[in-house]
Amino acid sequence: FWENLCAASESKVTDAKQVVAEIEKQWGGIEEFKDRFWENVFGIQGSGWGWLVKDEQYGGRLAIVTTKDQDPVAVGLTPLLGVDM
Repeated sequence: FWENLCAASESKVTDAKQVVAEIEKQWGGIEEFKDRFWENVFGIQGSGWGWLVKDEQYGGRLAIVTTKDQDPVAVGLTPLLGVDM
């Protein structure tokens, strides 16, 4: 997690722009993504997380998944954003 944090001038900003471009491609825009994200995570009862992941099994497509308690995301999914619900 901490390795993902960087100054705006570093190269990882390019990576973030690529994620935004993929979000726009898959969900039509950031606001639409937010709506889909919250629809998925508001159903969590008790403790859990909402995740934006890169799904390696489906060609690197982005997906929204949830996990219960402190469970990690499944193998083959790369977390890009996590929200503690």
